Amino acid sequence: VLNHDDASWEWSFSPEPHFISNPGSRNPRVVFGEEGSYDVTLTVTDKQGNQDTNLNPGMINILNLCEMDGVPGLAAELSDQGDFIQTADFNKEITEFTMTAWVHPYGIQDEYSGIMINDGVAAGLNFKNSNNELGYHWPGGQWWWDSGLIVPQEQWSHVAMVVKPGSVTLYLNGEESVHTVNVDPLEITSFKIGSYQAWNGRNFRGMIDEVAIWERALSKEDIRKYRHLTKEDFVEDPSFLSYYQFNAPASKVLDRRSNYHANLSGGSHKMISNGPFGSGSSSVVSIANPGTFEFPDQGVALTFDEGSLPDGDIWMNRIDHLPNILPNENPGPEAYWIMNNYGISQVFEAAKSISFTHEDFLPTSLEMNTPDKIEMFSRDVNSDSNDWFSICNAVNATDESFEFDESCQIRIESQFYFSSQDERTSVQTEIEGINKVPTLYPNPASLSDIVKVNNPLNESFDMRIYDQSGKIVFRTRINANNINNLNDLNLTKGMYMYRIQNERLLVPGILVIL
Repeated sequence: VLNHDDASWEWSFSPEPHFISNPGSRNPRVVFGEEGSYDVTLTVTDKQGNQDTNLNPGMINILNLCEMDGVPGLAAELSDQGDFIQTADFNKEITEFTMTAWVHPYGIQDEYSGIMINDGVAAGLNFKNSNNELGYHWPGGQWWWDSGLIVPQEQWSHVAMVVKPGSVTLYLNGEESVHTVNVDPLEITSFKIGSYQAWNGRNFRGMIDEVAIWERALSKEDIRKYRHLTKEDFVEDPSFLSYYQFNAPASKVLDRRSNYHANLSGGSHKMISNGPFGSGSSSVVSIANPGTFEFPDQGVALTFDEGSLPDGDIWMNRIDHLPNILPNENPGPEAYWIMNNYGISQVFEAAKSISFTHEDFLPTSLEMNTPDKIEMFSRDVNSDSNDWFSICNAVNATDESFEFDESCQIRIESQFYFSSQDERTSVQTEIEGINKVPTLYPNPASLSDIVKVNNPLNESFDMRIYDQSGKIVFRTRINANNINNLNDLNLTKGMYMYRIQNERLLVPGILVIL
């Protein structure tokens, strides 16, 4: 037992923090400044000059919960009157405005239920007409105007509202409805997400995720391009005001863009989000004539012959994480594709061929000799259900891509995923010269899955998994050049943060247990 009379303390931290109030204080204040793991050393000296030094490796773990996440993570779920998300005060006057979100309505919403409404002068996006039609409120606008955009029940949909002088435009899954009207500037106070100013009977029932706000009018191309993508590209955009992903611990809803943080109110809570969005890329090609159309950033080429064509824009999205549910247990790329059709023809002549290239899932020699070992699956464009169905097998495999023919009968917009009957791990490790890092799979995982860490590097790592409070719930050593089974994980359903780290490299990420 230390007698504190005339004792002294000396604290040190590694790496060096940004600020230490007094290293000789018994309880110093420390600003670490950077996320990571910090070793803590304390040397205590009593009045007789006796010293004791204690080193605690990795005692402090700083997580940056304000960084944008590239996975769905969690969503807010609202069900009763008084359930909403209350944002901080913005106190801004604006003449242009954009908000986007993903919503999953539970049934038909009550008249004028709010998706997001300003707390001062009523302004924002809502449901109307007791049929899930999108409507809006805005000073100088017309709340009674009918958009004709009906949000489906019991499934995810992307919604958006864009305001600029002379018009208000609403979007449902990238399809627009324009109201030409002379609107007034708006004084933004704070917002209620999921409620019309807490009025009785005007509460959204369902899930909501990926709420983003700009103080400018995004273009139709912007709305469509970022429909399925998380918003990392807008980090340097000064007009990007707020971004709520609902992935932070407890009742706090962190603004991943600014400091307009929010809180869950009433009985609102967070749950696993399986929406069709994440980090990745998206590009557009207009298809009105036969030919081969390439989407190089997504690794896709699409060929059409004569016949009915989309006759308009096709947006191809590659989402750089696994879909929430895999169609089978066979290995496949750690990505899936979503094709959005905004052409005149919503159903078109079957594509003559489609090919996919993924830099971390290139064809093996066996697959090049027997390409039909690659099976392609499809499901609805916004689906998060276990409704994948097999549509065809590859007819050709080069050293870079897999090609499928018209037997796939690709006639409508869809999600796509493919897998191999070849015996290889779900993360291909045989290809040299590709920059790789340790990766978890399957992710998301079920309670019965054995989560594995594929480490293709010739170096070992320490791994820690944290719950949403920041508590370490699992730690292990990841061996070099190996598939590491996390046999003793024993996690409950939820979202967890992990860090795989050594002296050279830090790999943070999110693990979802379904």
